[in-house]
Amino acid sequence: MSDQSVTEMSPERYKMARRATITSSLGTAMEWIDFTAYGALAATVFPIIFFPAADPTTALIASFATFGVGYGARPLGAIIFGYIGDRWGRKNLLMFTLILMGVVSLIMAVLPTYQQIGIWAPALLVSLRLLQGMALGGEASGAQILTVEHAPRDKRGIYGAYTQIGNPGSQLICNALLAILTAVLSVEQFQSWGWRVPFLVSFALVGIGIYTRVKVAESPAFTHAKEEGATAKRYVLRSHPGTVVRLLLMWGGVTVASLTTTAFAVSYATKNLGMTYNHVFLALMVATGLGIIPLLFGGRISDRIGRRKTVIIGTAALLVAWIPFFPLVSTANIVLVGLGMTLVYGGTQFMVGVLPILFAEPFPTDVRYSGSALAYTGSQLVFGAPAPLIATLLFTSAGVTGVAIFVGACIVLSIAMALITPETRGRDLTEGTPADPASATDGAAVTVESR
Repeated sequence: MSDQSVTEMSPERYKMARRATITSSLGTAMEWIDFTAYGALAATVFPIIFFPAADPTTALIASFATFGVGYGARPLGAIIFGYIGDRWGRKNLLMFTLILMGVVSLIMAVLPTYQQIGIWAPALLVSLRLLQGMALGGEASGAQILTVEHAPRDKRGIYGAYTQIGNPGSQLICNALLAILTAVLSVEQFQSWGWRVPFLVSFALVGIGIYTRVKVAESPAFTHAKEEGATAKRYVLRSHPGTVVRLLLMWGGVTVASLTTTAFAVSYATKNLGMTYNHVFLALMVATGLGIIPLLFGGRISDRIGRRKTVIIGTAALLVAWIPFFPLVSTANIVLVGLGMTLVYGGTQFMVGVLPILFAEPFPTDVRYSGSALAYTGSQLVFGAPAPLIATLLFTSAGVTGVAIFVGACIVLSIAMALITPETRGRDLTEGTPADPASATDGAAVTVESR
């Protein structure tokens, strides 16, 4: 059994590939509505309603620390759910993680504040972020794996990119909701109940996600591996440590740039520049809406010129886009702020478009779920979790210049990793790969391409 191109696939398998893409996109949408809402609210509302006893700077740092807990829990979820997914299959596990995410979103939407239950409020907030992070550690990569393993060989990049539409799409919805809510509600009303609405919207997507996911078959690659008795007999950190570390480091710049744009910059613009929540959320809404274009382009171009060249182009473009970011945001002009956010966010979304296949192809089937999830969530832990907190601390000591240098350095690291990334386009996902492609002697196994 081997991967097939789009012209070789049966109508039924082609239909299943599209269905897998749709349900994966819904799962991604749930993930990013929660994370977009939490990032924006951690920078604005949560310091007030969950940490009112602290001074403003300490409250903001504490709020961003709870934001980081979700990222810190994701590698744990990746290890647990990734191994289960490699051993018992992708589909059933993804159903469980989707339901768990929905339950956490619902509880978050009705969570009491510090004024209502005291110290238990931030304690519950941290606990929910922990559960949410674990669920997302299994959901995000698993949904991508399910899609690319169903996708035709010569269209894996674009199929994977379509699963990521839920990222800017849900952020567009979330920022639009926040912009509307902050426009029509008073500050007191928004802090009382308006911030809860995005989490309720995320919960509403669970029913749709479950309905579509029930109709998706297990992936052909996993089915083949199970028939051959080759499921989860290895641990990815033993068989592919170099690949995990390289992908983890390569994604660091994208993660830091994205979170600085959507979390720290919101706090900076509202608290230090005097911009209204409404104007900042509108700027973010435009940036996220336009981000769909480079996202799809990233996936499409990777099918044509290869993953390695696409990543090099994407990380270099992100560095160029980052240079004028703070000069534009510091004007406090909504148009220029929106332009700065659009440039950087567009650069990160170009990379997000190639993410699913970039993290899937380097691993064989028996460790693909766990390897992809561990590399991605590990990057979120190492770079994403502390990014808003580091940016806040740097800002207090070195201003926006310190923040800009920090993010730029992370992007440069991503470029360096992209330059040593082996090409994987065209690799047969039903076949094995060397113990670790980063140190393999069989060069053909590392640089396989299919025209």
